[in-house]
Amino acid sequence: MTRLTEEDVLLAVKQAAAPRSGYIGDVIQRRHAFAARGGAIAGHPPTRAIILRRLRSLEKSGLLKCIGGPDGMYGFEWSITKAGHMVISEMTS
Repeated sequence: MTRLTEEDVLLAVKQAAAPRSGYIGDVIQRRHAFAARGGAIAGHPPTRAIILRRLRSLEKSGLLKCIGGPDGMYGFEWSITKAGHMVISEMTS
């Protein structure tokens, strides 16, 4: 399997139904399943712990900000910073 990158996670934050860890993880799991069905990748999908590590790394880089603690159901709430939006626009253009 290809390694889950910070860019993958940053895009998942933008595409998630809500900017919470649970929804972000769902986007990543669906992408993995789609790629695995197409034969592009193999192996297990990223765990919640790996996804949270990438989110925390993006926070340390100043691309995300954690704005809410875990609610027990959907996890932490995240906000994309101005710098994060700039990176996303560069990746998608």
